[in-house]
Amino acid sequence: DHINFAIERIGQGIKPENALLWEIKQFYPQEFRLGQYAVELIKERLGMDMPEDEAGFIAMHFVNAQIGGEIREVYDMTYLMQAALRIVREVYGAEPDSSTIEYYRFITHLKFFARRIVGSQKYGDEDTDLLEVVRFKYPRAFACAEKICSYVLTEKGFRAGDNELLYLTIHIARV
Repeated sequence: DHINFAIERIGQGIKPENALLWEIKQFYPQEFRLGQYAVELIKERLGMDMPEDEAGFIAMHFVNAQIGGEIREVYDMTYLMQAALRIVREVYGAEPDSSTIEYYRFITHLKFFARRIVGSQKYGDEDTDLLEVVRFKYPRAFACAEKICSYVLTEKGFRAGDNELLYLTIHIARV
């Protein structure tokens, strides 16, 4: 349905801009490559050029199919991940190195974190003893994780528990 609608739009000269294209490339690289492949197939079979933005839109449908929710939830998750990365950049004054395994693990954690927020699901058991150790060992990462949790509470009304704070802190400290 989406591809059919995209073909109609392009035929009418309408080329919507994908405001989340950079994030889609960063957070969902495999799905984005599938979107690019779809755009290439359309060009090959129909002779129709589609912008890279369309590959991003198609990618979001693949992400949506994986989580089994509404497309709006995928966009909400992406905005939450974007906000978390922005907070990390602000606290550390630098962009995390996206070529590392630690960054990949952090992004994977953010995907699941955002999914729990959108689905209003708590993480599980609270591990306050370990959280205290991590808070002491990584005070800057802990403060950053607290800012992310505060943002989530303010924007989504979701109160992250101690385990969420613990794992966010560990992943932030590693990136």
